[in-house]
This record gives sequence, structure tokens and C-alpha cells, in this order.
Amino acid sequence: MAEQEREQLADLLVELGPDEPTLCEGWATRDLAAHLVLRERRPLAALGIAITPLAGYTRHVQADVARTPWLELVETLRHPSPLLLGPTDSIVNTTQASNKWQQFQSNSLKLHVTEVEIDLLGILPNAGDTAKKREDLEKKEEKYKGEKAKAQDEALEFTAEAKKGSDMNDRCDLAGLFLQISIVIASVAILSRQRFLWYAGLALAGFGAVKFFFL
Repeated sequence: MAEQEREQLADLLVELGPDEPTLCEGWATRDLAAHLVLRERRPLAALGIAITPLAGYTRHVQADVARTPWLELVETLRHPSPLLLGPTDSIVNTTQASNKWQQFQSNSLKLHVTEVEIDLLGILPNAGDTAKKREDLEKKEEKYKGEKAKAQDEALEFTAEAKKGSDMNDRCDLAGLFLQISIVIASVAILSRQRFLWYAGLALAGFGAVKFFFL
């Protein structure tokens, strides 16, 4: 859900209140908000949306989420889970960094041209009102220096944020890999009734969780 659309939806829910009917038959606005929060922040419970045997568990968790105080529930929906923001933010920050570096290069070129013009004023004859032209060019020079420095700072900031998002994505991928391997090993342990395989699966799952949250 795009950030602007999310904000608009949250504002609309606050305006309507928790008991307004929706186009989803039998659901009030509270139920809709709880459903969206569940999908984003309770992925295991959300499995029941697609897997029929788990539907009862999903309904139970959604009902529990729906009991959250209304404004708190809406604010939770307003701010998406960091797990959702990681990949998107990394892409957006990389794009923003690229744009800022382009601005930096553009201002560098403008600054260089302006400095050349200032130098030429001192050596070219018949330059007219040299003092006035130099003053105007020096103002431009200061302007481009400021814009160049600002673009560089913002580009470095976006680059750092993009790297943080990329590192988080890598942790998610590696943690997910260990969790998937642990599920396979646990399945083999159940079939073979080998206790050590069961413990190995638990150890890998634990390492995946630690890798995601702490490493």
C-alpha cells in the first residue's frame, strides 16, 4: 500500500469511526482495519486466508486484533511493518541517492562554468560593466556551492539509508533460508523419528531468528 494511500485510508477510518459498514458483507470498519493489520503484522495467522483448515485460527486472531482500541488500531495500520518497508525503502533510497548525485554533478558543472566566467572577466578587454558582472557571477558561485554541498550531503544520507535497507533484506533472506531448512529437517525428523534431527531443526530455526533480529 503506497504511503499516501495508507495515510488517506487511516484518515478516512478515523473520520468514519469503528462501526461504519463497509462493502465487505458483515464487516464494519473495525473488522476491515483488523484484517489489514493481521495481513501485515501476523503472517502466520494470515495463512488462514488462503489455507482453509487454518481459517478458524485466522478468524480468532482477527477478532483479537479488532479488540484493540480504535485509534491505536488505525495508527498501527497507518505505519506499516518494518518488514514491508525494508525492500521498498531500499529501492526508493537508492533512486533518491542517484537523483541527488545527478544534482551534485549538475551543480558542479554550473559552478565550474561560473568560475571560468569570473576568470575571463579579468582577462578579456571591453567586458563592459565588469564589477556588476563579477558581483552577479560571485552570487551564482555561492549559490551553486551551497546547492552542491546540500546535494552531496543528501546523497550520502540516502546512500547510507539504502545500505541499511539492503543489509536488512540480506538478513531476511538468510534468516528465511535457515527457517526453511529447519522445516525440512523437522519434517524428516517426524518421519524418521530421529530426535537429533528434531533438535537440529530447532537449532537452525533459532539461528535464523537470531540472525534476523540481532546479527
